[in-house]
Amino acid sequence: MKKKILVVDDNVYIRNAVITALKAEGYFVMGAQNGNTAASIFNKFDFDMVITDYEMEEVGGLNLLKRIKRIKPDIDVIMMTAFPTKELRSRVLSYQNTHFLCKPLDIEKLRNIVYMHFQRKDKMDAAETMMQKHEAEKAPEAEEKDSEPDGKESS
Repeated sequence: MKKKILVVDDNVYIRNAVITALKAEGYFVMGAQNGNTAASIFNKFDFDMVITDYEMEEVGGLNLLKRIKRIKPDIDVIMMTAFPTKELRSRVLSYQNTHFLCKPLDIEKLRNIVYMHFQRKDKMDAAETMMQKHEAEKAPEAEEKDSEPDGKESS
């Protein structure tokens, strides 16, 4: 199944460049020009990642990040900004599964970050599935040990 990414930037050229580059990698990508539109779109689709600009009118990237994380805490979010500060970086990275990217945007670096995020997520999902399978296999063994053969209960 294709990974779904929402790209949010009020600069149409940057938004379209990111969308085009990620679609070329085989991802399902949608775009939004501001945080309000992004929040509305986010509620309608099950996105795997959001890439958002920090500085936008109406709802900025940090407020969008907070909204998105309340709905889906484990979603991957990449915050882009042309105005990086240590404080902003630490605020963004304080959320689980986030990355901070400075503009001017390096499309190749963005592609690699997206790829690495999904690789990490896929490995974590596979490990969780294996653990669940292992636990399910152990459960019947434990039940068998609790009862005596021939249906007799222990006294």
